[in-house]
Amino acid sequence: LNAMQVATADVIGTDGHRRLCRHEGWAYMCLWGPPLIFVTPNLADSKQPLLLIVQGEEIRLDESLENDDVLPKYRDMLRRLARDPVGQTVMFELVMRMFSLHVLGVRPECLQNRRGSNRSSMREWCSDGVAASTTACGIFGHILAFRGELEAQGRGSLHPHILIWLLGLPLHLVLRLLK
Repeated sequence: LNAMQVATADVIGTDGHRRLCRHEGWAYMCLWGPPLIFVTPNLADSKQPLLLIVQGEEIRLDESLENDDVLPKYRDMLRRLARDPVGQTVMFELVMRMFSLHVLGVRPECLQNRRGSNRSSMREWCSDGVAASTTACGIFGHILAFRGELEAQGRGSLHPHILIWLLGLPLHLVLRLLK
């Protein structure tokens, strides 16, 4: 059974993959201690104009989104989501990328790393190797590391469970950032 779980570790949704994710989580905790923050962004994908754009619809964003003519009704949006899982995934990936870049303050090259792939070249020099940008602080502060799994909700939409490890800054630097 152990050999079968190792062999299926790259197949998403299998027990082998869940075991691999669990071991990676433990490895992060052994390296950096317990995470300080747990975040579960839950997108309101049934109210996203971005889904319509991904599906090729023309949306006038200069008009008020509260106007009933701009977005389809809630039931129609749910049907669109159910009929187009690829469009939903493209929209989800784009929104999560923007969340990571602008809310968490993660460098773009840190989002490109896939399991088992080579690291891309760094855009800027970072001597400490942390994920956070050296020029901008995210909503939680500077991030040392982050990881998380994706899962489907009851209605079929995706959402992540993100564990975040923060970079411990000296108190005088924290006070200067808060000024």
